[in-house]
Amino acid sequence: MVTPARYGPAARWAVLAAAILLGAPADAAAQDRGNPDWHYVVHPTLWFSNVDGEVTLDEAELVVGDSTLQAAFYGSVEVGKGRWRGIGTFRTTGISGTTEVELDGPLGDVMADYDFDLTVAELFAAVEFGSFETNHAFEFLGGLRYVRHALDVGVDIGTQVTREDWIEPVAGARYYAEMGRLFWATIDGNIGGFGIGSDISWVVAGTLGVRITRHIDATLAMRYYQTEFHDDATGYRIQEGVSQGWHIGLRWKG
Repeated sequence: MVTPARYGPAARWAVLAAAILLGAPADAAAQDRGNPDWHYVVHPTLWFSNVDGEVTLDEAELVVGDSTLQAAFYGSVEVGKGRWRGIGTFRTTGISGTTEVELDGPLGDVMADYDFDLTVAELFAAVEFGSFETNHAFEFLGGLRYVRHALDVGVDIGTQVTREDWIEPVAGARYYAEMGRLFWATIDGNIGGFGIGSDISWVVAGTLGVRITRHIDATLAMRYYQTEFHDDATGYRIQEGVSQGWHIGLRWKG
């Protein structure tokens, strides 16, 4: 027979932690939804992203990006009280490589090195509709999205540097649901631009979370963002501009 004395300190601490996590009542955890008091969420993630799109620069056309996943950053902060929340997000990623550039004129097609960086920041207000429960919630959100494209293309005739940034209106929705004591999930999406900023942009994402402690969750998410944009003044246009990838992170709640 195995006696308690034969367990090491690490095993005893693991059993104690599991007992606290599994045995705690649901309302003992920091509430994700149905919380009438002030609450916050800080959610940094490591983003394994890829970027691609068809770019036009005046009289040159090229494709940037590929299926390679790049390590990048995505993070969000939420602060709320009752049914209302303010949400801020920030993400940045980039890619570099060599691509064929189609040029109008005597040079024809040439190979070129490029560097492309994407930065996106969002600020939303969200309100929860329906029953004010702790285990599920449906939210509408609206706000603004700031987008910056930085593209450097180098060919034999020189380097073309393009910087484009814009702010666009965004509207969307999010659904949250708990799956037992340990797991939860969200599905969310939004659409923006409408000719103000970008021609059109949209995001769809899903997140799976697991509770580690009362205030810390581990998360795995997939996010897809696509945009169409043009600037007649500079001749810059991006079609089917996509950034997507997996997010692995930790989420602090209070």
